[in-house]
Amino acid sequence: MAKKKPLANRPEQSGPLTEVEFAVANPNPDQAEVARRASEDEFQDAIDDLIEAKREQAEAGDGTALLDALFDFCINSDRDMPEWLRLGVGDAVRKYTKLHARTLDEAFRLPERKGFSAKSKRARLGCRIYAEVCTLHAAGASITQELYHAVGARHGVGRNFVEECYTKELRRRGGRRIVEAIEPAKLPKSLWATFEAITGNRPEKRL
Repeated sequence: MAKKKPLANRPEQSGPLTEVEFAVANPNPDQAEVARRASEDEFQDAIDDLIEAKREQAEAGDGTALLDALFDFCINSDRDMPEWLRLGVGDAVRKYTKLHARTLDEAFRLPERKGFSAKSKRARLGCRIYAEVCTLHAAGASITQELYHAVGARHGVGRNFVEECYTKELRRRGGRRIVEAIEPAKLPKSLWATFEAITGNRPEKRL
């Protein structure tokens, strides 16, 4: 790993830290962006510190830290790749290509993503489900288990999943729906059949 330049000397004082000093002293997902606003040399020093912190985590058994360091290095650094990172990534790739590990997750010692399928589905469908429930309700459909079931049938999910997506998004928006009242005829045609199934009324064709 290339020798780092020390941060500019500054007398001990109780005043605010510079942006880079704050970034190095307070690791968080935004610190690279904070450091980016400083000079290029200081930014590279901050990235070196980020990667060094990831080294300690990786050596403690955190496989995700190895990938984080690789990302930070490849995207943000113009230094030579540190030896520990080169060896760590190389060892993981060797385990996978030489069939010493069944998966890349195993090779990189990545933790199991529990509940990933449900979280991924919620991320993909949550806002869409919320919008459809709001729109149907604005056209006159009551928010009931029947509505949740009908919307869920459109996406291949159960009514409990629909209710959870809708209530979480509604809560996140402070109880505000995206639309309060519309005429049934102004519903998207893709929702006409669902609206009819819930209310027994088919929207009139638009002129």
